[in-house]
Amino acid sequence: MSDKQGFSIDFLESYDESDIVSELQRISSVTGKATVSKQDIDNFGRLSYAVVNKKFGSLRSALQAAGLEYSKFMKATERELIDVVIKVWEHTLATEGRRPFRSDLQSNCYGVSADTVVRKFGSWKKALVVAYESVEASDTIDQDDTAFANVTKDYPLIHEKKLKLQLRK
Repeated sequence: MSDKQGFSIDFLESYDESDIVSELQRISSVTGKATVSKQDIDNFGRLSYAVVNKKFGSLRSALQAAGLEYSKFMKATERELIDVVIKVWEHTLATEGRRPFRSDLQSNCYGVSADTVVRKFGSWKKALVVAYESVEASDTIDQDDTAFANVTKDYPLIHEKKLKLQLRK
């Protein structure tokens, strides 16, 4: 905008979704992070957090629309939590050759606590079973593991990616 006697307009002229998405991406590039927090919006934004929240319903929805990562899970869905469990599982399988423990989720910055996962599924073991079945159901389930096949009927398939997660290892 024009600068008249030291004054400049440093706010958005339009608050439609595409302009807000562009602003979130700009803030991300300014901060050098793949996500934007409420504090980042307050510190670097040319709009307020309230505008983002009103237009998108939540910061997480706005970040998804902008193609940015979201750092914390507030009211995470079962699908999102299972995706996190699968990521932790892939990481611990690759680095340590075993299934993940609750502490693995807490030690890596996945934006969700193990307690959140346990509250959603009833136990860490149940969350692992659902994650295992969601991956295995997209592959072929071994004849020996048919006991676990019934778990996925309540949870939609999450990954089409074929992984070899081992529940017992």
